[in-house]
Amino acid sequence: MSTTVTPTYTSFTLPHDVTELKRVYQKYRDLRLYGLRNDPEISALFTFDQEASWTDTTWLEYLTLPRRYQIVCAASQEPTTGDDSHAMLTGDWVGTITMCGPLSREECTFPASDLSDSEPQEDFTRWWSTGFYLRPEHRGRQAAVEINRGAIELVRSQTVPTDWLSSRDARIWASRTLGNDKVKRMHDGAGYVEAGFLSKAELKQMNAFDGQEETFMATAEGGAEGGRGTNNGSLHERRYPIVETWIRC
Repeated sequence: MSTTVTPTYTSFTLPHDVTELKRVYQKYRDLRLYGLRNDPEISALFTFDQEASWTDTTWLEYLTLPRRYQIVCAASQEPTTGDDSHAMLTGDWVGTITMCGPLSREECTFPASDLSDSEPQEDFTRWWSTGFYLRPEHRGRQAAVEINRGAIELVRSQTVPTDWLSSRDARIWASRTLGNDKVKRMHDGAGYVEAGFLSKAELKQMNAFDGQEETFMATAEGGAEGGRGTNNGSLHERRYPIVETWIRC
């Protein structure tokens, strides 16, 4: 009688060092394209056709954009060793999420929206979580928990005390499409609560918070003209739920 072995999951952050990234970025590309083909909503900026047309150089440029961190979850049939590099090189990559930050208060301001941030700039760090995808066969296990653990670990590593604050919290926002139960379950399990709504145009602005993506889109294959537009009135009318959570750093 055969038994199903539950894999162990390990999360890690993709390196921004190009030399290290060259060893593994193709695994991320394959996971990302698989996700976009099956769930186009995981990206507010790019389509499957766009990203599928990118060259190796374009992928490396995208994955090293500043203040963007790709958290990856790898599955293995071996017990976890705590060695992220081993999991990164040998594990089966099954899920990912992108963490953007730290953001300024101005980068999180949307006057026409009910999503507001009027807190002092220095009291906490601000982050945007996007691009969550988990392969179907690994849903309902511990993979989503591990991805979220890796995201929190990254945020904490980037949230440092100031001269007048011995500790700082972090505020993380994320969006989800109405009816997207798998993302809702992940957010609920991670302690996210409702924070407001953004339009499609505002959602795109949040994902391209510092203009780096716009510059990238203008030069990448299938650039801005092939991207997800915001000039369609129906896109502006559609509202996307925004959730948030706070973590102690």
